Amino acid sequence: MDMRKDFFNPPPGFSYYSIARTQLRFSARTNGVRFPKRLMLDCSFVLSVHFTFPKERRMMLSSRAAFLVSLSLVLVPSKEALAQQLLPTRRPINIDDYFQIHPVSDPQLSPDGKFATYTVQSRLLKEDKNENRIWMVSTAGGEAMPLTATGVSSSHARWSPDCKSIAFLSARDRGKTQVWLLPRQAGEAESLTDTPQDVEDFAWSWDSRRLVLVLRDPSPEEIQAAKEKKDKVATTKEKKTQKPWVIDRLQFKVDEMGYLDRRRTHLYVFDLTARTMTQITSGDFDDSEPAWSPDDKSIAFSSNRSKPDPDATYDINIWVVAADNQDKGAHLIQVTTNPGADTTPSWSPDGNGSLTLLSWSQSSLITPRSTSRYPRPQVAKLTF
Repeated sequence: MDMRKDFFNPPPGFSYYSIARTQLRFSARTNGVRFPKRLMLDCSFVLSVHFTFPKERRMMLSSRAAFLVSLSLVLVPSKEALAQQLLPTRRPINIDDYFQIHPVSDPQLSPDGKFATYTVQSRLLKEDKNENRIWMVSTAGGEAMPLTATGVSSSHARWSPDCKSIAFLSARDRGKTQVWLLPRQAGEAESLTDTPQDVEDFAWSWDSRRLVLVLRDPSPEEIQAAKEKKDKVATTKEKKTQKPWVIDRLQFKVDEMGYLDRRRTHLYVFDLTARTMTQITSGDFDDSEPAWSPDDKSIAFSSNRSKPDPDATYDINIWVVAADNQDKGAHLIQVTTNPGADTTPSWSPDGNGSLTLLSWSQSSLITPRSTSRYPRPQVAKLTF
């Protein structure tokens, strides 16, 4: 018997149909009166059978319909059996799975909104290191394309405001981490900076002509290596004896950096055309998170300049310095005085002198509805 043919071509006086449910129902009707015959079965599909009889007589369920119903009970699996078939095979995660995971971070939208760059990290087991590559994808969809090659780590991609190029950080040729510039249309990346120490951060000016760099004061070894490189003096490959660490700070160690000395991070303005660099902040303080004002005349940044010892507090405030100053930041404007940490300054695009920042207020250490003893960030907007 062809079950499909018999089911979809019922004999005269009968009609059947199948719908998706989790139960199998059976009912009979005659002359608009429903008989109290209903079969409720726990199945993955529903088979509803309706009987239409001539008004002049009543008929019994045909043997063909009864056969189809009984056959469906055999062929249709239960919910539990179907669920077991659909479940994938599970296993515990192992160390090989860890190296197959590639974290994605630092998405950056182009000024025209047509493209986005991001960083993909690979964990290399044999080399015992992590490697970052910069990728770009259209916001309209499509395949992503790599902007940097394998074998060297590149990160912190930032679009120029004119959308013509992308600057990023990379340590190539076994040198220090420098700022590299990649044309948007085509071409090879070129090195912009050549500093004795690593470039830790940077930000574009709005006219795309300058960068503000975050550099740590160079060590004597870095200065010597830069001098030998400039004079093209062959450096000895002998391993030098590590000098002992001299601890004279309250905060003497930081995760992922190690022991700290008196070398601090400061801001420098780099001119792309002249390839010159000018230091605009100084002192026994760490300066970070620079942000250009819309007119490119000032730079806001965060710094803990509390006295007598910045290491004794978390009092980070927002400061503003002139971008073209020649006195290494001798005249600063302090924007915030909150006893907590104020970070991540961002200027209002309309140029009205407003700054938006994250404020970690001590008053938010414990709130009535919170059981956390950690501070919560608050967004603040200031005009000065």
